[in-house]
Amino acid sequence: MGNKAILKKAIEEDPLYHKREYDGDFLSKESELLVIEHLCPNCNKVKTFHRKNNPPQRGSDFGSPGRSTGEPTLISSTIHYKYQCTYCGTKINFWVELNSDNNWLRKIGQNPPWSIEIPNDLEKYLHENEEFYKKGLICLSQSFGLGACTYFRRIIENEIDPLLALLIERKKLEGENEDKIEEYKSIKEGKSFTAKTKLAYEITPQSLIIDGMNPFKVLHDFFSQGIHSKNEKECVKIALKAKDSLEFVVIELNREKDNREKFRDSIKDINS
Repeated sequence: MGNKAILKKAIEEDPLYHKREYDGDFLSKESELLVIEHLCPNCNKVKTFHRKNNPPQRGSDFGSPGRSTGEPTLISSTIHYKYQCTYCGTKINFWVELNSDNNWLRKIGQNPPWSIEIPNDLEKYLHENEEFYKKGLICLSQSFGLGACTYFRRIIENEIDPLLALLIERKKLEGENEDKIEEYKSIKEGKSFTAKTKLAYEITPQSLIIDGMNPFKVLHDFFSQGIHSKNEKECVKIALKAKDSLEFVVIELNREKDNREKFRDSIKDINS
């Protein structure tokens, strides 16, 4: 990935303080990023933004003490990037810290701030998980990856039991024997997430099953890997990668629950 693409990723996608390494002389290429795609707070849609300060404004340098002649040895500096929405003219600002000794950069400021708003179609289904999701986003916005993974995993765990309740209800309507129903209830009320995912997999929508993968288990294992064996930086990467998948799974599973509840009610009406 070239330096321009690295800077673009940092500005468009990264939470604050998430470091990205770059190659060679970054400062000679900083003027290349003239256009970005970003959520416009006024349009409330992702729009094209053009840079307004050309070249970007250099801020304070932080390095070794100055010498009697020449420039001090540069360790890090801040660069201010200002962009304007091509549709409505709304301006957004980013401050990037550049460390030229160790060849990394990170976004250290953003105005308007990194959004922790929940998409409307997701908010509809989160219910009691809304608080966990917001806390996860807040952690992610400050690059607290471990906290983000913990809150996101909790959502996956909370989504299982309502699905199992619907499965048990469906099995009753299908005439499943009482011993089997009690077995299902025992799994639902137990603490083994693995057992729950196996049971819940039976009612997972086909749209979520790709190459036979269980979405509950995949996401839960992914977040657990971060919580138990990764550092904060690695957990940020995990949370960023899995956040969209988590949103998709929650939305699709709850749509499936709604459809099954409607089916259950209609069957009851027929049999009444």
